[in-house]
Amino acid sequence: MTTLRGGKAPWATLLSALSACTGNVEDEAVTLTAVDAWTTEAEYEFGDRFDGDALFGLIVDVAVTPDGSRIYVLDSRATEVTIWTPKGNLIRRFGREGEGPGEFRNPGRFYLYDDSLVVREWRRGLTTFSLDGDFIGWHAIPPFVSWRGFSFSYESLLADGSFLVTPVVGGMISEGLTGDDPIHEIPWLRVAQETGSWSLDTVALRSDRNTTIVFPGTGTTVATFFDQPWVRKDACQGDGRVGNVVCARTQTMPPGVVDLVEVSVGGDTVWTRRIQLEPLPIGDREYEEKVDWMASIVSRDHGGDSVASPLMRRRVREKLANPGFWPAIRGIRLMSNGEVWFRRLKEGASHVWYAARRGETEGPIRQIVLPENFKPRFVDDTHVWGDRSDELGVTYVAGRRLMPTRE
Repeated sequence: MTTLRGGKAPWATLLSALSACTGNVEDEAVTLTAVDAWTTEAEYEFGDRFDGDALFGLIVDVAVTPDGSRIYVLDSRATEVTIWTPKGNLIRRFGREGEGPGEFRNPGRFYLYDDSLVVREWRRGLTTFSLDGDFIGWHAIPPFVSWRGFSFSYESLLADGSFLVTPVVGGMISEGLTGDDPIHEIPWLRVAQETGSWSLDTVALRSDRNTTIVFPGTGTTVATFFDQPWVRKDACQGDGRVGNVVCARTQTMPPGVVDLVEVSVGGDTVWTRRIQLEPLPIGDREYEEKVDWMASIVSRDHGGDSVASPLMRRRVREKLANPGFWPAIRGIRLMSNGEVWFRRLKEGASHVWYAARRGETEGPIRQIVLPENFKPRFVDDTHVWGDRSDELGVTYVAGRRLMPTRE
């Protein structure tokens, strides 16, 4: 038996209140959130150009123990986790491709806890290992448990054995193209087994409204889908350590504004912060380039020429939203040091990251300049760890020391 409880999360009302202040940036002075400038310098790096133990395929996560003695690396292409010293000495490999105990099909991220490591596979479940890499357990929700008939994407495993998940809703269904009502709000759910039955409780709601462009198929052609480039879904991430969900909201916000909201699994709002970044206008050339690109793809998909006609360009303009300014950010990543890291959506700023400390409602946030080819995965008090690729596409694990920028 599946028991369904809950409805709209209590924080939905709070978000509505936060979004009420949506003035026009052209009519009022904008007070930017103060930033403390930080940079980094290279300190640790390992990875082999041609062969050896440190030959990585596709790194999707990196984590470091509190004492800094072990670095864990998840390589989705090799479907394995490896443990290293900071100097690049291999300690152990574990996990491999398969469907047995301790094996993976498509690992997407892991979480490092005080006494265990949990590897997440988006659609399959979560696997727990000891910090030495020994298999402990496999965790998954039975297939008969669902949200409105939709299966789940696994987000986090909570300390009490319950799950944080989101339902997987396809684009055709979410846009109402299958005959049912559209689904524009995707819940974050806590799924738990209690006395023989399963309960689903809404923790947070992620707005997907107005984020998809659909050109329906005609005859033998299929529908063509695009993400609205300047209207973003809410960016949410679960924190399995404390059982909370953090969401960043930019829809209906004033230009350059992001609202950060942290909610407990019980639905209580534990932290909010509004951040004002510099508003970045959408240029006429940027808009027309996007029209050309979309129109050529739709024309090709629908059996036409790759050079779009004026009619097709007009159809694209009718569907392509132009709010005048770029969304404030492209997504968030919760770091182990208690910060929320994010970067601007506009191209050309991908190496500049911002960090807001959870719990702080005012004061400066950090602005960290990283190398353009470096992806941050883990942050502690002194270092940011991640992976970088060189000009030949070779991947390295790197730890960079964080330093405030001196004037």
